[in-house]
Amino acid sequence: MRLLITVVFAGLACWFALGPRTAAVPLPERPELAPGILDGTPLHELADDPSKLLIGGQKLSCNDCHDLFDSRAATQGQLAQHTEIVLQHGMNDRCLNCHAHADRERLELHDGTMVGLDEAPILCAKCHGPTWRDWQKGIHGRTTGYWDTTRGEATKLGCTECHDPHSPAFPGIAPAPGPWTRRMGEAVHHAPDPEDSTPLQRYKAVLDQVGEESSDG
Repeated sequence: MRLLITVVFAGLACWFALGPRTAAVPLPERPELAPGILDGTPLHELADDPSKLLIGGQKLSCNDCHDLFDSRAATQGQLAQHTEIVLQHGMNDRCLNCHAHADRERLELHDGTMVGLDEAPILCAKCHGPTWRDWQKGIHGRTTGYWDTTRGEATKLGCTECHDPHSPAFPGIAPAPGPWTRRMGEAVHHAPDPEDSTPLQRYKAVLDQVGEESSDG
């Protein structure tokens, strides 16, 4: 047994002494990023208040039609209007869970209070309390502008500027590449010999090369 251990360690010592100076760095496939994820603009436009739709060649508000008839409380069967809406919001499968029955141009909270369409986060909070509190603190959602508000304005996007209120689940999003760490530094652009660079520097150099090739293509 001692002889075997001696032979193994001797072999490792020879490999470290005579083997290659650097090891191949495994590189994951570079993810393709949707520009909309990075540019900071809302993924959905806020509805006008009051909201208007083009129906029969005319721009009509919600109450222009809903004041003429009494809609069912439950969402059942095929809709004659709003056929572009796909309602996939978990157990929340009724229009009047969110839209006010008395005034279709408003949203209705649990206690009957009505709020405008531009106040959707208040409505979302009635079912999504933990997420809403995270949104208030800036943990959830997207904020554009300045983190240090003494230097400039910060704009917090509302729930419906990122989520479709009728089908709020996000599609799969590829993760962004890792951050440029301080260990990478600027040396990656000036290393006289690639073997003198660190694994992180070589990793970044390959990512930069892939990015340049993608831009040229």
